Amino acid sequence: MSRRMDEALQNRTYFTKDADCGLTSIFRARCQIVRYRLVTFAFAVLLPSLSPVITHACGWWGDGEMDSDDSDVIIVGPDGRPLAIGPSGASEPVFLAMTRRANALRDTSGANAAEAVRLYRAAAEGGFASAQNNLGAMYEKGIGVKQSDQQAAYWYRRAADQGDPPAQHSLGVMYLHERGVEHDPAKGAGWLERSATQGHPGACADLANLYWTGEGVPRDKTRALTWWLVAAGSGDKVSARLAEAARHSMSKTEIAAAEKMAR
Repeated sequence: MSRRMDEALQNRTYFTKDADCGLTSIFRARCQIVRYRLVTFAFAVLLPSLSPVITHACGWWGDGEMDSDDSDVIIVGPDGRPLAIGPSGASEPVFLAMTRRANALRDTSGANAAEAVRLYRAAAEGGFASAQNNLGAMYEKGIGVKQSDQQAAYWYRRAADQGDPPAQHSLGVMYLHERGVEHDPAKGAGWLERSATQGHPGACADLANLYWTGEGVPRDKTRALTWWLVAAGSGDKVSARLAEAARHSMSKTEIAAAEKMAR
């Protein structure tokens, strides 16, 4: 069949002269073969490797933010504690300002990276979840501090327990990869789901992968497609391609249910 379709496709005069003699059915059959090959390729290349591939922090809090309000300017002493704060007098604005300052320093020279760690730590020890997440990322990547998966997991957990989506995602990945914590796919999936339900795109994509492969959760194609669609809706192009490929192995009922849940 495939050889005959290839020959028919190459014989253009056949298509021109005998348009009423099975051209439509042959063309459709050829398209189905090409489509099958593409889908097969997509599943062969993309779907077998769906265990979470993120092995580092899923993201920093505060990237791309600009400070437009100087009402909470702070001066930080050598111990990382604020010496003076702006008019509000509240601790959270102070920790927010410290975290933003650390964000601006962390990717520069070694001395500045160490200063970023100091600022993150001061805010993290004060209970500021975003700083806890970013300090965890510094430990995981070994920026400005000695690399330590255990310390990374510790700070991710402190932030995750406060409901921080990036930290929940990173902690989930740590459990899946046995980095700084025991290998526990069920716990990993649980943390990913907490993050995903708050709309974190990376967690949505990774959770979809787990549902498709059945790692840490019961295998469920409908839920996998649901989370790929949610991630795709946030601009994740890989999830969009995986969602399209997954549809070809699902029933119309399963697809409709996934689309409904993704809304």
